[in-house]
Amino acid sequence: MWAFVGIVTFTFMYKKLETLLPSLHSSKVSAVLTACCVSIAVALLFQLSRHTRIRLAMSELIRATTILIDALCSLHQQPPIPDETEKEFEFECICTPGAVRAPEVVLVGSGVLGSALAATLGHAGRRVVVLERDMSEPDRIVGELLQPGGFRALHSLGLQGEEEHST
Repeated sequence: MWAFVGIVTFTFMYKKLETLLPSLHSSKVSAVLTACCVSIAVALLFQLSRHTRIRLAMSELIRATTILIDALCSLHQQPPIPDETEKEFEFECICTPGAVRAPEVVLVGSGVLGSALAATLGHAGRRVVVLERDMSEPDRIVGELLQPGGFRALHSLGLQGEEEHST
């Protein structure tokens, strides 16, 4: 049972790694996850030895663990090779401090209603900022369909032709 939990945890962390830690290289994170899995395996071996009356000297167990972790860490001590997709950006402010204007409206969420409201307020001359949690493609669809209330809101905002018709 514990092996299954360990495998599921490792798989979950590996798949969700890009969203959790986008700035780290995957090889370093894989090394850390492998070290964690090895540590868990050694801990389970120690528990097994206590229950089956197999006597392992604690010093031997600690020495084997440190040698293994040291070997894993020494594999990844090379300087990181810059990835072709990683680019360094330099930002330069070309505005004077008095010229920066704060937004008049801040909308949280760029769903159907948030996008329609942002478009309407932007066309009316307002300074609008839309905050969205994640710009990647969602892994599931929850409330993404245009419901009757959202359809009426689009029409009340004057965006009758903006909805997409599907047959």
